[in-house]
Amino acid sequence: MSKTNNIEHYGQAHLTAKDIKRCRDELSDIIIAPYISGHAKGVGYNFSLSEMVYSVTHKRLVTIRHNGNETYFYLKPHDTVLALSYEYLKVDDCIAGDFHSRVRMTAMGVGSTSTTVDPGWNGMLLFSLNNPTRKKPQIRSNRIMRQRLPSGSSGAV
Repeated sequence: MSKTNNIEHYGQAHLTAKDIKRCRDELSDIIIAPYISGHAKGVGYNFSLSEMVYSVTHKRLVTIRHNGNETYFYLKPHDTVLALSYEYLKVDDCIAGDFHSRVRMTAMGVGSTSTTVDPGWNGMLLFSLNNPTRKKPQIRSNRIMRQRLPSGSSGAV
């Protein structure tokens, strides 16, 4: 299926996990690397945090901890961190998207800035996480942010 046919196929709706898998199989419209099939769910893809996490408040990298297969860090009270995505994302000029915190993060009191992915974007994503509480939640690096990718958009969503 050519790029034009994909746009006509998807219309203005968000890409589903099935659509994202189809794009991956055809190497068209959107590329996520590394791609983890279990992260494509419903409408969108769950991106992970890399180990590059920087504390804006303390002006240094955050200590990343490992416990078996789990990677995490503690978000200190009243701290804001910037983190790069583990995955690389490339979208064609006809695709735009937005990303949001998962409910699990919000339930812990952690805020994040929802933002957009413009058409033609390629690179890692930058996430901002803020802890306005006195608690020190554990932030696991897998499936942190939810990305919605509408197709056929003419600008940022």
